[in-house]
Amino acid sequence: GLFPFVLLALGTLAPWSVEGAGNALKAGACPPRKPAQCLRYEKPKCKSDWQCLEKKKCCPDTCGIKCLDPVNILNTVEEKPGKCPVVYG
Repeated sequence: GLFPFVLLALGTLAPWSVEGAGNALKAGACPPRKPAQCLRYEKPKCKSDWQCLEKKKCCPDTCGIKCLDPVNILNTVEEKPGKCPVVYG
């Protein structure tokens, strides 16, 4: 039957949907960097906003990249109840 093809299609689409969500940006902007000198740069703590907890964003800081509280949150995204339908094809 079609069952093996359905599994193949779902296996192909699943990584794309997860990767796409991780590249999106959270609401707000990174705070301005403080004017300071660094004696040593830190290893980056994140690569995208989705690696940061809650509303924090992955931002450049004085001595590296880390999760920081955003500023200028104008257009917050309201989470709606329920689940999106599964689309085939």
